[in-house]
Amino acid sequence: MVLLLTVDSHEWDGANGSWMPAEEWDVAEHLRDSRPTQLTIGRDGLLSIFA
Repeated sequence: MVLLLTVDSHEWDGANGSWMPAEEWDVAEHLRDSRPTQLTIGRDGLLSIFA
């Protein structure tokens, strides 16, 4: 099986800001939202689809 798609509930890791959008760096830290859509995928927030 080959990994086809991975979907995560968070756009970036809130702890270290890994691959945070450039626009978010100018926003105050307490206002940054790593889940702007407020969707939670599955129980753990991560979905992997294999083919």
